Amino acid sequence: MTKNIPGLPAGGSVSCIEPSNFEAGTCYVSYRFLYVGNTQSYIFKTSDYGKSWTKIIGDLPQNQSSTVFQIREDPAMRGLLYCGTDNALYFSPNDGKTWQRLRNNLPPVAVYGIAIQKHFGDLVLGTYGRGFYILDDLTPIRQFSAEVQKAESHLFSLRPAYRFQRVQGTHADGDSFSGQNPTYGALINYYQKDTLQKTAELLVLSMQGDTLRKLRTVNKAGIQRTSWDLRPEPARLPKLRTKPRDKDWVELDKNGERSIYPWDLDMQPGINAPLVPAGKYRVVYNANGKKQEQILELRNDPNVKGNDADIQKQFSFGLQLNRDLKATVKLIEDIEKQRADLQKASSREKSAEVKKDLLDLEEQLYQIESGLLDLKQTGARQDNFRNPVGVLERFLAIGKELLVSSGDHPPTDQQVEVHQLTKGKLEAAQAAYQGVLNSALWKKATWKKP
Repeated sequence: MTKNIPGLPAGGSVSCIEPSNFEAGTCYVSYRFLYVGNTQSYIFKTSDYGKSWTKIIGDLPQNQSSTVFQIREDPAMRGLLYCGTDNALYFSPNDGKTWQRLRNNLPPVAVYGIAIQKHFGDLVLGTYGRGFYILDDLTPIRQFSAEVQKAESHLFSLRPAYRFQRVQGTHADGDSFSGQNPTYGALINYYQKDTLQKTAELLVLSMQGDTLRKLRTVNKAGIQRTSWDLRPEPARLPKLRTKPRDKDWVELDKNGERSIYPWDLDMQPGINAPLVPAGKYRVVYNANGKKQEQILELRNDPNVKGNDADIQKQFSFGLQLNRDLKATVKLIEDIEKQRADLQKASSREKSAEVKKDLLDLEEQLYQIESGLLDLKQTGARQDNFRNPVGVLERFLAIGKELLVSSGDHPPTDQQVEVHQLTKGKLEAAQAAYQGVLNSALWKKATWKKP
């Protein structure tokens, strides 16, 4: 067939042959002529089983690094081509008429291999000397039509997401030979023709319209990407406004606050809300008053044998646990504010009687709060062996073990019982706090507070 290819110099070799994914008799072929000192691009297409060929390099830049090593057709979109040269990756949305360089964080490197993972729509590259690269989710490239480019903004369709359970890594993870996994959850791609007057709003809703998560967007021109971790809004750890007693060396920041340290660092993941069950969810993108919506399909992890009933039990329990955790954080921060104000007021008070009343109130609040978390902690790693844990740490421990490390399983009887007992302590603390605020001593001394 070589004789049927017009304008093909002598002395070259075939670098890639790509049969069409859509039409019999259609094929793409690339040539390289490095051995004879020719670094130009040569890509040809036939639609009649090789009887005739057309050169399709279009506007590919021609220089000393223009040799084409790979040519691939997207298996999901006719006429969408990818080619790898001696220093770059290019794509053509129109069967080779025009080409655009695909950069992102891909260095200038020879692209010797191109593959497209059909199920997830990921672009996989093999480079010369720089390892492998994967571009997750080709949806924006596939759907970046002339109509989309003319629009002020656009929310691309969403590929299905999976509730994958994390697999515990080995001690080799994280070394210099380990790759980088994609962001967990659902990838959400949107386009902005220009910067907006007001940053766009991106929400994840249930099919009934309940808001599950508000995601951050980037107010920049171009195609942008964010992700949803498949969980409702997480809780957060409280900020303290007082120092541990008899430990004045512990510092507060410029806002008069300090961070807490869970007695076991492994409990930190317990602030997360549970993974939502498989099903359909609404993703709403609001830019300059124009709302666009796409439906996200969430699927179960095919490698896990959990059933929908168990997952729903885990989710319902996890939501309640998350609400209780947030209520605990709020109560701690409310008490901390009152204690800090009382400490300041007592330090300035001249009257011994009033000063005693203020300190009595602060002591009552301290005793309530000390049941919610370890108030003696300083940040030292060994603090966890010195003092008992409180309501906050109990909730964090349940959340970590159930919502992060247990797969698609319902809560155990022990977890349910510990949650009920701990929630009872939270409710008792809430009632005691209100009792202090309603006490005669509080009403008597409250006017002295700053």
